[in-house]
Amino acid sequence: LDDCVGNIDLIRLAVDPLNLKRALKLAKKIKDKGFKVAINLMYMSKWANDTNFLASLKDTENKIDYLYLVDSYGSTDPEEVFKLVCDIKNLISTPIGFHGHNNLELALINSSKALEAGCSIVDVTISGMGRGAGNLRTELFLTYLSSKKKIDFNLIKFTEIVDKVEELKDYYKW
Repeated sequence: LDDCVGNIDLIRLAVDPLNLKRALKLAKKIKDKGFKVAINLMYMSKWANDTNFLASLKDTENKIDYLYLVDSYGSTDPEEVFKLVCDIKNLISTPIGFHGHNNLELALINSSKALEAGCSIVDVTISGMGRGAGNLRTELFLTYLSSKKKIDFNLIKFTEIVDKVEELKDYYKW
């Protein structure tokens, strides 16, 4: 890592819940090198109601800098997201992030519910670019936050950036 990272200060690990213990060992080695570490805990809909697994998240305390909950299949409903974030916030003090996929067009409401429950970070991508049905669109989320008076956002100016990304998507057949 020392020779190839440049200005990177955060390393994200996409982690299958079955590999959490192993990932925490890797996270320690990365942190020992001076980096911050985030674990993106995948397949949220599979473990969201598993009380034993949720209890095991206490093991992440003071071992990572961020815990991202990843709705890998975009199939978790908003009430589940809200409850899960609240439950995890009661277990750990680590900042929680949310990464929603848009398979059922729930990425916006799920991200909103995650924030309402105390999530610190929400992942978005311009035009929703991402695996499968994609992610929460940056332009939609910023417009939503603006409508709630949580940020000052000018969609007209941002549209220029979105248009450039759309051109690249078309050109490279993304």
